[in-house]
Amino acid sequence: MFWILGRLHKRSLFMNNRGQRILLLTTQGVLSFGGYYLRVKKEIYLLKKLGFNSIDLLVFTKGKESGCQSKKEILNELGTDGIYFSKVTHILYIFRFLVNYEILHAENLIPGFFAWFATRIRAKRPRLIFDYHGVTPEENYFIYDNRAQYWLYKVLEKLVLKYSDAVIVVSDTFKDYLVSKHGVSGDKLFVIRNFIECSIAVQPYQEKGALRERLKLPKDKIVLVYSGSFKKWQEEWSLVEIAKFVKKNQDQFFLIILSFDSQLSFKYRYESESWIRIVSVKRESVFDFLKAANIGILVRKNTLINRVADPSKLSEYLVSGLHVFCSGIGDFEKWTKKRNVGVFFKLKNQLLPLDMLKNLGFRAKHIEYNTDSIELASEQYSESVASESLVNCYNFVVRLN
Repeated sequence: MFWILGRLHKRSLFMNNRGQRILLLTTQGVLSFGGYYLRVKKEIYLLKKLGFNSIDLLVFTKGKESGCQSKKEILNELGTDGIYFSKVTHILYIFRFLVNYEILHAENLIPGFFAWFATRIRAKRPRLIFDYHGVTPEENYFIYDNRAQYWLYKVLEKLVLKYSDAVIVVSDTFKDYLVSKHGVSGDKLFVIRNFIECSIAVQPYQEKGALRERLKLPKDKIVLVYSGSFKKWQEEWSLVEIAKFVKKNQDQFFLIILSFDSQLSFKYRYESESWIRIVSVKRESVFDFLKAANIGILVRKNTLINRVADPSKLSEYLVSGLHVFCSGIGDFEKWTKKRNVGVFFKLKNQLLPLDMLKNLGFRAKHIEYNTDSIELASEQYSESVASESLVNCYNFVVRLN
């Protein structure tokens, strides 16, 4: 009874404050259909569904704003009320703009810094929610190898984490890291994973043989699938090794590559082969191919960047009932100790445990859909779980007023 009353009180508090103006601050990464765009889109979708009716979007740009305006149709799909652009260097405009809102919801570190600064220059300061998708200093150092920029970002990270009213992270491992290494209070940390929208989660699970026949895939083979892009940290070399493995065992295995990338380094090497299918698909068609497979591939090095991450493809593999062949992801390592959702391994010297992959394939071949994976997806990646966490986060911020 008290638990029910407590939940009703939280909902009541939340509902009474939905009229507050929210500004989402993003980088220009939101202008491409990648993981950052999908993360922002899902959170706007949740806020709208929860009844917030005044949400604007401010996109920080590096180049000319006119060039970004031409991509505005991409942002129209997000469903915000107003869409604005500003170069990072337009400091006065940014601060005059930010103080018009009660809640600033910053998507990652640079927007978080500007939002933090705006909270310092207004008497009745707006509340700041810092939505931290990954360890930005380490990610930038990995990509650009710039130590000066790394230390600058470490200072900004410490500042924004300390003074944010609430912090949203994408995984339990990330939450634990911020508590232990940065001393962030666990009370103001909220986990919202890259959840699966209800419209996708409730799609029926068709008989796998019929689904493969419709998609013109082999019925009697163990089908491996990789879904995603080919960024530097996504270990493209591992797919080349898996392709060699499948070619060698093509009487038993088949490989699907699903990607939005138009240029794959090995596309033209393999596209005429009978044991592989390389497909460029829209997101709504991804799940048919995933559900036709047996094993999802997710190979990452054992670095901080990967341990705290929550790749979208992991939730998509699980909700599709796949076994997952995975390395590097901290939360998945914990899950495999309790659930039969696949195998976790630690990558060493770019050597894949292909025998482990083969054994997993033989186990997965005779399972139509992995119910452990589907149940885990329901527990960790459902829209209702993400919604509840978002309610708790906004309630926490509202109580500070």
